[in-house]
Amino acid sequence: MAGTANSVQAQAKNGEQWNLFIGTYTKGKSEGIYTYAFNSTTGDFSEKAVTGGIKNPSFLALSPDKKYLYAIHETEGGAASGYEIEPGTGQLRFLNTVATKGANSCYVSVSPDGKFMVSGNYSGGNLSVHAIEANGSLSDSQQVIQHTGKGPDASRQEAPHVHATDFAPDAKMLLVCDLGIDQVVAYPYHASGKKPLDETNKVITKITPGAGPRHLVFHPNQQWMYVLNELNGKINAFSYENKKLTPLFEVSILPDGFSGKFGAAEVKISPDGRFLYASNRIELNEIVVFRISEKNGALDFVERVNSGGKTPRFFEIDPTGKFLLSANQDSDQVTVFKRDIKTGKLTDTGKKIEVGAPTCLVFAPVKAE
Repeated sequence: MAGTANSVQAQAKNGEQWNLFIGTYTKGKSEGIYTYAFNSTTGDFSEKAVTGGIKNPSFLALSPDKKYLYAIHETEGGAASGYEIEPGTGQLRFLNTVATKGANSCYVSVSPDGKFMVSGNYSGGNLSVHAIEANGSLSDSQQVIQHTGKGPDASRQEAPHVHATDFAPDAKMLLVCDLGIDQVVAYPYHASGKKPLDETNKVITKITPGAGPRHLVFHPNQQWMYVLNELNGKINAFSYENKKLTPLFEVSILPDGFSGKFGAAEVKISPDGRFLYASNRIELNEIVVFRISEKNGALDFVERVNSGGKTPRFFEIDPTGKFLLSANQDSDQVTVFKRDIKTGKLTDTGKKIEVGAPTCLVFAPVKAE
């Protein structure tokens, strides 16, 4: 594993080519998962492969060794698939598909030890855990955890809606954002045993009623965690220590006095830990930039920029930190921004990857080790 990490760091430093995998909704122009070559020195790109015949692979996750890619299928039935990444070409070799036991799966993550894949099932209000076999394929669900309850927003919180399912950096907990019940639920993780998530000793952190927690991100120092709320457009910050979340502060990503429609979507932190980015959809279609205080993790507003298209459902910062790519779902393109390492500010390069309904972006080394 260390060799893989070193090779990734060396590639980021040298500014070489990366494989960029793009997940999509397939109801329009898209065929499935797209593989592009991305140059982290110039921001240039070129299409390498298309993995078609897949329905709504809207979220993707890499295995820790970078050899396998996992995709959820956002459908009424709910499913997830595993693929082996062909070194160099970025071609995906299909392994298998399994049912997630929850409708409209919208998120997927892989445990840091590479032993399990977890899907967040939005309409099902649950999460499912699948063992990863030696060849990268997925087992049937070994554990399904059902959430219950509702929130004050009758149109969006009539039931639990599991969104992000992310492992803490120390690999001791799986943290689950539930938009429907305004909670971040932390499940202790144990790699051994058929059911790796401890439901009995779960820890519930309540978010402001009606907030709608969607995605979260940990700071590289592993001490601070930021939760982005879709429904109230705010970020809740927490300290994380010994499996415990302690509230720190709350900040809005909305413009002062804004009263229109919005939908906060994605949150990321730059590789150096100095800046946080968050996206907003519907009327705003923008990416908001904050500087992170080295002392206490506080967020200071830097700027807000147009995302370069409609509905920035997702964005990703390339491993070198030089570029930010915004997946503008309803514009059928990915906008490439140059990122100023010192100030955190974004500049639209004018370069756009034309792909139908992009919803997720994953960078991977061209060759895994």
